[in-house]
Amino acid sequence: MASSNSQAPRYYEVYLLRFELGRFTDPDMPAPRYHNLLFVRCNPDGSGIKFHVTGDITSSTGMIYKSEAYHDFRYSRTLYDYKLLGYTPSYNFHARWDAVLNATEKPPQQKAFNIATMKTEPFKTLHPLTFYQPGEQRRPLWKCTEWTNYKAIPALKAAGLIVTEPSPSPSPPGSRPGSRGSAAPVGSRPASRGSAASAGSRPGSRGSGSAACNGWQRSVWRDTGGPLADWSANFG
Repeated sequence: MASSNSQAPRYYEVYLLRFELGRFTDPDMPAPRYHNLLFVRCNPDGSGIKFHVTGDITSSTGMIYKSEAYHDFRYSRTLYDYKLLGYTPSYNFHARWDAVLNATEKPPQQKAFNIATMKTEPFKTLHPLTFYQPGEQRRPLWKCTEWTNYKAIPALKAAGLIVTEPSPSPSPPGSRPGSRGSAAPVGSRPASRGSAASAGSRPGSRGSGSAACNGWQRSVWRDTGGPLADWSANFG
């Protein structure tokens, strides 16, 4: 006979990360700009999966969606800052996130080469290709920042894949039962809710200041220096 005891689902921490663009800037978009992506920390060593759009809005395909393994983001020297957004149920999360994010609208092609000015510029229409006249009001361009904040995050929240607090309720129908115990996310440690984060503490640890799902945390490598991580992307 199956046990009547409920099983608490496990959760992973979800972060919004912003990376410096360096020389990859767009003169047609307000500065400063950062490459925005979502990161699910699903391994005890701090590594996980990043979810983002990459590419170029001058390309005929626009920007494309990717999800891929990524190391502990604190080891990225190009990291500008990060924010704990909430938590995601761990069961089959990668496939579930992919299903939701693949269905979102991605930044399309929005710029092309204008032979009249010999510059790559935002266009008014693609078919036929027409450009804005000097002084004409232009539609705002959108890239990874807008996709992450106004497409991806709302879609994931609507699907129940980002929540502000882990729920102690039983796993949803069809989910894999986890081990008995707390619903704290992987890598978390028990501590009082109000305690402050100590220097060098792990981001998102339960009880630390960064577990509040509010406020940006600056990169620990910005002022102290650290290993230069191998991080590459087509920045947006």
